[in-house]
Amino acid sequence: MIQYNNTVFNRCVRSAFALVICMTLGACTVLTPHTKTATPEFVFNDSVFPAAHLYPIEAPDSIFALSDEAKDFVSNAISQRKTQEGQVKDLMGHIFDRAEFDLLYQADANTNATETFENRAANCLSLTIMTYAMARHAGFNARFQQLNIPEYWTRRGGYTLLNGHINLRIVPKYTVSSINLIRRNLIIDFDPQDGAYEFNADELDKTRIVSMYYNNKGAELILKGELNHAYAYLKSAVKTDPSFEGAWLNLGLVYRQAGALDLAESAYLAAIAIDDDYLTAWENLAAVYDRTSREEQARQIYADIETKRRANPYYHMMLAEEALDKEQYDESIRHFKKAISLDDAPHQFYFGMAQAYIHLGDVPATKRYLTRAKRKAGKSRVAEDYADKLSMLAHVQNR
Repeated sequence: MIQYNNTVFNRCVRSAFALVICMTLGACTVLTPHTKTATPEFVFNDSVFPAAHLYPIEAPDSIFALSDEAKDFVSNAISQRKTQEGQVKDLMGHIFDRAEFDLLYQADANTNATETFENRAANCLSLTIMTYAMARHAGFNARFQQLNIPEYWTRRGGYTLLNGHINLRIVPKYTVSSINLIRRNLIIDFDPQDGAYEFNADELDKTRIVSMYYNNKGAELILKGELNHAYAYLKSAVKTDPSFEGAWLNLGLVYRQAGALDLAESAYLAAIAIDDDYLTAWENLAAVYDRTSREEQARQIYADIETKRRANPYYHMMLAEEALDKEQYDESIRHFKKAISLDDAPHQFYFGMAQAYIHLGDVPATKRYLTRAKRKAGKSRVAEDYADKLSMLAHVQNR
């Protein structure tokens, strides 16, 4: 399983990625504490990846640096005659306006601020980093936030991706009689799925964002099988922010891929020490136990994980999507229905039902669930997509 973190303009986005690949799916309750813990010094073993030192890691400041062209873009986007709130909206409008900035979402494009501007394609973390850098250059008070969402998975290239979620909060100010007064917050969020949900958020500092950036780079390199290069990034991610459990998780994965199971175990335990309810770390730990003749311990962990995840609607969505991939449409519908019974708000659940029913040839049910998906999506881009699909469906019916 691969974990990713993410960011929106007036809604939620996905951006930073943490790689977590689990051999099996499950969940966990409170387990017996382990006596073995790990520190960064203990877990790092460069001898497992002898070529890692050949790969330079970009300095943190370079991740947020803007080119002269990008700075000019910011200057040209905002009007000095407007309030900061108006200036923020101007800047965001220019970033999102394809006529001005042909911005494309690309899941594997982990780039720094300048590269994102020049390439005009990036994932959500990279877009959020670029927007933060532009907002700061314009003099705005910009802050990163992590949204507290349940485990949320997507599928990509045969892997299951565990997504995190970040966005950007900007606090504009305006002046009255030389006194700065804070106006309402503006949330900037890049979500390729246009997920219209509201979650509690915790503020993140730049150190965590740098760690997430390194972590994403390492994740993509693991997918490509470039383990030495991946280790270089993941080691930097952990050293930059040892409290970032996602980096420990992916460090464990790269060790496991290299056959260093004792080091992988230590990395997973380090992640669990940070968050004892980190189900994906427990799951990866169980996979190590399975491979090191500790099957009973692994079985207990898998059973506990399964119990917890059964209460997570997004877990059932993941199972439903896997069933869709396998053309098991009745099974997919069963899992989507369970997801809806746990949380009837996400539009993706209803769209998934529509996908399953269209494969079964049940056009009335497809139309019914597409209509519900559109209603749940509210006034968003994805709602317009659902409306287009409904129009196409009606056209096919009338032929």
